[in-house]
Amino acid sequence: MRVEDHYDLIVIGDQLSGLFLAAGAAQQGMKVLVLEESNFPTVLYEVPSGRLLGDFVAEPAVGLYDGSPVDTFLKSLGLYQELDQLFQSHEPPLQVVSDGFRLDFSYNAASFAPALAREVQLPAPELANLSRLLCGEVPSKKTFSAVAAELGLPVSFESFGPLQTALYGSLLPEDISFSDYRELWSQCSRGVRYPVGGRGALKERLLSRLQVFGGALRRSSRVEELVFERQRLAGVLLSSYEGFVRSDRVVGAMAASSLARLIPEEMRGRRLMDAVKNVRPKGWKLGFTLIVPEAVIPEGMGSHVALLDPDVGLEGEGLVQLQVFPKDFYGGIPPKHRAILGRVIMPYDQASLTPRAIAAQLKRAVLRIEAMMPFLRDQSFSLYPDPDNLEKDPVFQKYYRFPDPTYIPGSLLVYESTFADHHAPTGFLDWSSFGLPGLALCSRDIRPLHGVFGEIVSAMELLALWKKGQPRA
Repeated sequence: MRVEDHYDLIVIGDQLSGLFLAAGAAQQGMKVLVLEESNFPTVLYEVPSGRLLGDFVAEPAVGLYDGSPVDTFLKSLGLYQELDQLFQSHEPPLQVVSDGFRLDFSYNAASFAPALAREVQLPAPELANLSRLLCGEVPSKKTFSAVAAELGLPVSFESFGPLQTALYGSLLPEDISFSDYRELWSQCSRGVRYPVGGRGALKERLLSRLQVFGGALRRSSRVEELVFERQRLAGVLLSSYEGFVRSDRVVGAMAASSLARLIPEEMRGRRLMDAVKNVRPKGWKLGFTLIVPEAVIPEGMGSHVALLDPDVGLEGEGLVQLQVFPKDFYGGIPPKHRAILGRVIMPYDQASLTPRAIAAQLKRAVLRIEAMMPFLRDQSFSLYPDPDNLEKDPVFQKYYRFPDPTYIPGSLLVYESTFADHHAPTGFLDWSSFGLPGLALCSRDIRPLHGVFGEIVSAMELLALWKKGQPRA
């Protein structure tokens, strides 16, 4: 078996969280290797008028503002000089469109309350209670829907808590605690931004910085197992022809369950496996791109829109998420046209992965969009992927035909639960607490409520643990 040089850090997987960590560690002088099983950097859709990033997940980053710790960290990596160069603001941060009303969330209670009064027809006491609910001003540890019921509000508003966790993060519980909702509102009030170029562009920038700092990425490298010597982590075993790579510090930028499966069975403790079992995906995000004439876009439509049907729920056609981009955002878009990225949430099951199920959901999503943009029905537009030609679409076949749900990338997953409630998120960064010193997790599983922002924070926290000299990850 071929043994490679020793690395200070091996990161398994190229999730954004792992790349933020790898770039930060390399900047601090560590010898870093990122191992990724896939052999492609991003997913691209080629269209006659230009190139569209299929890996552009419609998921804003919350909590980003000039001078914040996260902003300072990203600038230290050399990703940008000014925040707007890489993360641009949504205006308004969120627009929710449902039957009978349109709410523009400003995430500022003073400006949100008047907008609420204009759009929602309720008696003054109920309207005041609704404003307190949606602005997170109720001191309660109960669930969001329980607080809504106690305030005597219509059932339709009980979905607003889970709605925002699904849009900004990767958590879609049956019911979110009101304290979690309040935390998310607080983050959104500091900024709601989208990465220019999407996750693919972020990855490219991070990989560039990783290489500048002396780190390396190896694609088409499958990790078969973590190797332990005398109960201590020694490195990773790759597929038979690649051999063994030595490091006493390994981080999984992947689902917690996937990292646990790489641990030899005799090293898996019951506490760890019980905690990992509590992380359960509920759905996955199906993205699509529309190229439409700009004349069909309604006046006042925001750049980040949620089409919501409270009676259906947040899965399937109950929620269609849209991002409308500036005219010059994509190169090659035909004159007088705009690019709109859409997303729906599919169930986390085998049936949802079939071309028939995906095509049906895409067509239902278009019907919802046409209801908001009635002039679209009379105009020609382009939809990628094309639901009538999925079987002949080589990009779709290569990158979106998952054999089973376990193959769905972590960036597309939506969870119904996370780690045990009695554990803080940081408790799952360092797995020495599970008797596995040298092993750590840095992925969306740590902070699924905060999406991209959570991925950055997890990387920062792990780097801070190492810098303080606490037990190594």
